[in-house]
Amino acid sequence: AVVYDKLERYDEALRYYVELLNNADAPLSVKEKKKVEERMGVLRMFVARQEGRSILTQKEITQPKGM
Repeated sequence: AVVYDKLERYDEALRYYVELLNNADAPLSVKEKKKVEERMGVLRMFVARQEGRSILTQKEITQPKGM
């Protein structure tokens, strides 16, 4: 996720951040989870602007399970 983020391939970074949050085999600390969720919010904004969609629509597409 971080590599795609650095490459400014935000849609792909979001996909992998979601997988990271959903991965029960590698649980994140509360602090790590919060950082990932904050970054996902920023990336959703970038992707929504690039694709001309609203941020709410983008959030629905990239929402981790159970959130």
